[in-house]
Amino acid sequence: MSLDRTQGDTETSVPLPPAHGAVRKSVWIGGVQTSYLEVGAGWPVILLHGGEPGASGELSWEYNIPALASRYRVIVPDLPGYGYSSKLHDFENNFGFLLRHLKAFCDELNIDAASFVGTSMTASLLVKDAASTERVLPMQSVVLIAGGGFAPDNEARQTLTKYDGSYEGMRAILRVMFHCDRWWLDDKYVSRRHSSSIQSGAWEAVAAMNFDRPGSVRARPYGSKDETPYENVNLPVLLLSGDRDKLKNPGYTTPMVSRLPNVVFCEISDVGHCPHIEAAERVNEKLLDFLG
Repeated sequence: MSLDRTQGDTETSVPLPPAHGAVRKSVWIGGVQTSYLEVGAGWPVILLHGGEPGASGELSWEYNIPALASRYRVIVPDLPGYGYSSKLHDFENNFGFLLRHLKAFCDELNIDAASFVGTSMTASLLVKDAASTERVLPMQSVVLIAGGGFAPDNEARQTLTKYDGSYEGMRAILRVMFHCDRWWLDDKYVSRRHSSSIQSGAWEAVAAMNFDRPGSVRARPYGSKDETPYENVNLPVLLLSGDRDKLKNPGYTTPMVSRLPNVVFCEISDVGHCPHIEAAERVNEKLLDFLG
């Protein structure tokens, strides 16, 4: 079965994800319960989910885990605030908190070097850390999917940031994240995403990213200039984007590609903000080629 096509007789059905055989585990890190999936053996590949409401490691990577686990030790954590992990948000510096937490997570699993794969929010998180002179994560290579670069404060973005926790609100989110309509017309898929978004504390943790103290100005609001020093990234980088991404401007990857010293870039056709889900087979091939 091709994961790039629907399963069944209608175009409103998403493809069933293949069985991945991953084992769910949990560790406590600094008082934070951290849930993760693990499967496979060999070089560690850490898959980080996006930051949209209802995101989790399994929902983000269920179409990719089996292919990667055939060659690598695949580790898929739920970040604090998401999935089965503790629902927390750091109001001073949440990106810094997530980086420190991921470093402690790697230490707990005795990982001193790994390949990291991020999508959307976590792709931006990874490339900022890779470009920093005080890098936190033990990255040997990095994959950026639909992240980094300029992030416009457009209508699609506001669909995510103004999510009200409703079922139809989740359908609207999936409509802006995906290109093919099956992903928001399949009621079972919408229900899975919606259920994840309304776990105890889940809506609050994600909504907190958009809280602004009256009179304050966020350091990096959506729509501001991207000031990441991409020239400082001295790691191999695979950059993937979807050509129908509603959350990004056309050509947003061009400045990144021109400034990253060691980058492989590929635009995936006929997909939106989640090419690793919409075009899993094509993306899996790119991932295996790069990681190999």
